[in-house]
Amino acid sequence: MIFSFIDKINKLFEITSHYSCIIGFSFITSNLLYNKLTNKFGITIERMFDLQYIFLFFFTTKAILHII
Repeated sequence: MIFSFIDKINKLFEITSHYSCIIGFSFITSNLLYNKLTNKFGITIERMFDLQYIFLFFFTTKAILHII
């Protein structure tokens, strides 16, 4: 019983950490793209609220990982 509970927690943590890593990668990639296009440096506040690029890179990364 307890091993079943621990296994469920491990699976849940694995899924959430996987999505967190992909979202983090997508956020960093979208910031790098924005900085290259506008010749700015660092993480900008307006990129935090523009989810379009983050979702674009998120779904692209998910598709690539699904294919691999």
